[in-house]
Amino acid sequence: MDAGLAALLGTGIGGVLGAGGTLGAAYLTGRTQGRSQHVQWRRQGRRDAYSNLIAASPHSGTRLTSTSAIATAKPRQNS
Repeated sequence: MDAGLAALLGTGIGGVLGAGGTLGAAYLTGRTQGRSQHVQWRRQGRRDAYSNLIAASPHSGTRLTSTSAIATAKPRQNS
C-alpha cells in the first residue's frame, strides 16, 4: 500500500468516526436536555400546587421564620 492510499483511507475512516461521534453526542445531549426539562416541568407543577395550598390555608397570613416554628406554634383559638 502506498502512502497516498494510506492517507486517503485514514482520512475516510477518521471522517466517519468523527461524524459518528458528533451524532452520538448530539443524541445524548438531546436526551439529557429533554429529561431536565421534564423534571423542571414536574417541579413547577408541585411548586404551584403547594403555593395554592398555602394560599388557601387559614394560616396563610402568618409568617414563619423557620420550619421549627411550625412544630412549636400554638393552635389558634376560635372565638
